[in-house]
Amino acid sequence: ENCLVDVQYSNANEVGRKKVCGRCMDGQKKNGVFRFIHYVPDTFYLLRKQFDVEMDEYYRTLCCTRWTRRAGTEGERKGVWNAGTKYVVKCLNEHQFRTLQKILWDYSQYMKTNPLSLLPKIYGLHCITLRNKKKIKFA
Repeated sequence: ENCLVDVQYSNANEVGRKKVCGRCMDGQKKNGVFRFIHYVPDTFYLLRKQFDVEMDEYYRTLCCTRWTRRAGTEGERKGVWNAGTKYVVKCLNEHQFRTLQKILWDYSQYMKTNPLSLLPKIYGLHCITLRNKKKIKFA
């Protein structure tokens, strides 16, 4: 792959806290292509660990693969995308983003006690800021 992912984990675990975890860089130019922000990293780290999600592979898939739009979705902000062959990415509006932050603690506790739940498994809450300052929030 022609992409480097520099991911650093933090201990920011409060609702609404964010951590700039890294940036993806073009392997040729070595300059930042976009900034990758991970919200509530510790909670999602524990959820990914619980469900045996390989951390490096997860970030590499999100940052270094081309997302493809799923059939029947319209618009970038409303869209549901495939990231590689393993993950589905849902772009979030501000209301959805804040709601997910508010319910995250209850969601994580529920998933810990009910690992076979049919609820979707959410592995992260992220924001990518592109060079043109456009922000895309997604889970």
